Amino acid sequence: MSKYSNSRLRFSIVIVSAIVLIGIVLATHLPPVAFFDSSQALTLPNCCTAGSRSGYDQNKKSPQQPDRLDAAKDAAIKYYEQKYGDAQVTATAKDYGCHIEITIFKQGQPLKVLTYANGRVYG
Repeated sequence: MSKYSNSRLRFSIVIVSAIVLIGIVLATHLPPVAFFDSSQALTLPNCCTAGSRSGYDQNKKSPQQPDRLDAAKDAAIKYYEQKYGDAQVTATAKDYGCHIEITIFKQGQPLKVLTYANGRVYG
């Protein structure tokens, strides 16, 4: 075997070993990936379906929007506390008109995104 082929083989082994090592480190340190479970599919009002044009214009500010957002955040925090047993969380909300998206935070880190529609919280 020539000197050139030998060094090329060593280089290839080093690269493959590095890729495998990176994969092992990522697999052991990253949270597991949850795949979509159709049994838990969320059914939202028609304005949330793809291609619908009956959504909410976010540029228009409704005088009732703060109350609506506060009610959604309160309901989402209560839902999260009951489901996960953690009462030390905060929430932010974004109103899409047909539903409100609530992000639950703990110590500034996002934990869960919930949806509030028709007076109910969906996880």
